[in-house]
Amino acid sequence: MRYSSQIWQRSNLLLLATVIVLLAILAVVTPVDADRPLVEKERESVSGQQFVPSEGNEESAKPTPRLALKEVQKEQRNHVGESLKWLAEHQNRDGSWSFFHSDGDNCDDFPNPGKNPSRVGATGLALIPFFNDGESHNRDNDRFQETLAKGIQFLLKHRNKKTGRIYEKKAPLEYQALSHGMAAYTLTLAYAWTRDPKLKKPAQMAMDYIAKTQGKDGGWRFQPQDPGDTSLLGWQIASLANGKAVRLKVPRNVYPRAMRFLDRVQEEDGAKYRAREDGEQGTTPLATSIGLMGRIAMGWPRDHQAVKAGVAHFAEAGPDANNIYQDYQATAFMFLVDGPRGKQWSSWNMKMRELLLESQSEEDDKHLSGSWFFPDDKLGGGADEGGRLYHTALATMILQMHYTFSMSYYPSQNE
Repeated sequence: MRYSSQIWQRSNLLLLATVIVLLAILAVVTPVDADRPLVEKERESVSGQQFVPSEGNEESAKPTPRLALKEVQKEQRNHVGESLKWLAEHQNRDGSWSFFHSDGDNCDDFPNPGKNPSRVGATGLALIPFFNDGESHNRDNDRFQETLAKGIQFLLKHRNKKTGRIYEKKAPLEYQALSHGMAAYTLTLAYAWTRDPKLKKPAQMAMDYIAKTQGKDGGWRFQPQDPGDTSLLGWQIASLANGKAVRLKVPRNVYPRAMRFLDRVQEEDGAKYRAREDGEQGTTPLATSIGLMGRIAMGWPRDHQAVKAGVAHFAEAGPDANNIYQDYQATAFMFLVDGPRGKQWSSWNMKMRELLLESQSEEDDKHLSGSWFFPDDKLGGGADEGGRLYHTALATMILQMHYTFSMSYYPSQNE
């Protein structure tokens, strides 16, 4: 499946914007202009790092490392295109997605549904790959514009206009914080990409709700003020970082308190993390990847000794086919610290890429083709709770990592 030249050019614009921000950090220069949507940034020249498409006939161009990268990128984008098609075709009529089957609707009949009942969480997660790919909800010529517009409307419909929380009123307690985190991330990401003024207030209020529900120990869990769990911290901090990058307000004390929470669940001087302070399970790769990403989002430099130790650990261990959420967090962490040219990132990315390209369904069945499911993903209930929709969204986001990466985790060193 081939993308149109318009979509292809937009993807490279997003990659270029990512590289510009990354180089800004390395050189300690002025950050990318936060007043304009990233999807409308003009092309700029950044020597030595970015991928730039050939201006002439690509077939006649001389082979170069960048063209080799382009071929890899094109193959991955084809696989991403198939997964986006699967996601779009399984959106419900009301704009939502479901981890479980929605009887009589589009999110029905696909194998391996999950048990998580939150449509808000499912919708928030399913929208992310589209925005990552440069699509928007408010440009009429975008391929998935209607899909995104309906999805955003569904999230806004379930927003409490007084408190800013975003989840179903009757959502089970254990899903509320996670659902809000996913929805908040999507709204802040959508606002960051498009600067749609209609999203500014909902995005800000979603961030405010995250601040209000932070526990006394600085973390987040099932209910407001509950003792924290590292697995829930990731979506909350990423949402705040998205908003901060485009000048939405993060309450002053949220980051310091979250840092203190991470202090309490860290081991080996911050190189590894436990899920909770009681630490009954000890450190885990998932908690470690989320903890380190949170540290960087809140100000740790990429050359921090604990960060370097984390990169070395994940590079040696490699991806885990039985924990796709852990792989997503670890891939983001590895790309941020060592990408796009580092040896450790390249080694990780090659293994991750092979795992995903080989496991994406190619069956001639609209409920399977382009999707992923990992039946042995039991940690955190990935296979049982999230099912095929959960795995497809996360696998797509992993494949998108090398050419479009949220500016969430690129704080200015001048701050």
